[in-house]
Amino acid sequence: MSTRKLRGLKVKAVNNLFLMGWSVTRLARLFRTNKARIEQALRLSVSVLTLVAGLSLVLEHGGVQGQGITIPNSFTANTTADPDQVNANFAALANDALNRTGGTMTGTFNSLDVKPTTDNARDLGSSSLQYRDLYLGNSLLLSGATAPALSASGKGRIYFDSTLNAFLASENGAAYASLGVLKLLANNSGTDTTATATNVASKAITGLTQKDSLLVVVDSNSVTQATATLNLYSATDSVSIASVDGGSAIAAGNFQKSVTWISCHEQNATTVSAISMLFNDATSATNGIVRWQSPTLATNWTGNWTLALRQGGVTAGGTFHFSWKVYRIFGQ
Repeated sequence: MSTRKLRGLKVKAVNNLFLMGWSVTRLARLFRTNKARIEQALRLSVSVLTLVAGLSLVLEHGGVQGQGITIPNSFTANTTADPDQVNANFAALANDALNRTGGTMTGTFNSLDVKPTTDNARDLGSSSLQYRDLYLGNSLLLSGATAPALSASGKGRIYFDSTLNAFLASENGAAYASLGVLKLLANNSGTDTTATATNVASKAITGLTQKDSLLVVVDSNSVTQATATLNLYSATDSVSIASVDGGSAIAAGNFQKSVTWISCHEQNATTVSAISMLFNDATSATNGIVRWQSPTLATNWTGNWTLALRQGGVTAGGTFHFSWKVYRIFGQ
């Protein structure tokens, strides 16, 4: 055996015995040398141990970054390391590290956030290597986006549209469509005593298509004194879209309900049609009345505008009570 290999074996033996608890003095007697030579052999080994034991690892595989591993002990180069501290460092590495064998990362993430190194740049799985099931204990959050490619045949794709503010789905290669038919946009109630025409509730409308409709349900009640006209109203253009008062003032003590369907003409994005069905608990003459209006707006149906519930004025001493619900009906 060469002198170099023999020296290498002696350094390794000195290190192993030292880690087992042998003192420098005892090692010097065993190898029939002085303590300075033993300490020199240990320093050769500690320089490697220091590099390994002092690491704070950050695991990265396929662009997924894990949490750093905490190493309990650090050492100063060219000094003798405490074997218990070295063993503790190796134990921390063994317990917390993931293993990579043959290109495959194995191990378990415990209480770690798995984050990509770059936002919106990494995928989970691929078209040919897919995960089977996804188990979530809370919610799935999707950021708004523009329409991606349609789904492939026999598959589906879902995304949250940043313009429509709604979930859309492509099924079996078909065009994107809303996941639901109805979406609640507003649900408000309150009272008003203003003697002049006032918008008592309003809702900003945006992102409609010409195929979409609005469904508005209004409950109203005039207490002690009458309330004049009640309309669904474009606050943006100051135009009445639908009369929902039965054609007359709401008498004191009367309760009425209206259901109104509002849609846009296919040929003209500023012309709307509104069909209202009205019910009144005071007289059967207005129960079941259907009214139709077709106003022209200055603002496109597909633009940004505000729908309001507008009462025409409450007689002094009276109180107008109302509630309304505004739904979007997806037409595509």
